[in-house]
Amino acid sequence: MAAAGEEKTVSDYIVHHLTNLTYGKLPEGFERHDGDTVAAGGEWTFAHGADEIAAMGFNAVHVDSLGWSIGLGLVFCMLFRWAAVRASADAPSGLLNFIEMIVEFIDNQVKDTFHGKNKLIA
Repeated sequence: MAAAGEEKTVSDYIVHHLTNLTYGKLPEGFERHDGDTVAAGGEWTFAHGADEIAAMGFNAVHVDSLGWSIGLGLVFCMLFRWAAVRASADAPSGLLNFIEMIVEFIDNQVKDTFHGKNKLIA
């Protein structure tokens, strides 16, 4: 990571944001960034650098990414529900036309990439 006063590169920016809000279990005996050693049995904590994230391994959870994913998923579910409740066969609104366009786009993408028959896939 770039030191204070140095210009940050794109790679530094990405690494910085992948280390923020990463929660996981550090292994037993791992030396933290401040010189503390993790007690027996490991410790569940937020990471303070790339070395701690690497030590967490598969037990690392990117909390900020999960938050954004869940939040955007809820927004889209509420938007689609709102449009479905107000849907009318007589004269569809602009929002309903937009949602239908999204559904058709996804359907076409699946049909173009998956040529088999499966009830679980679109």
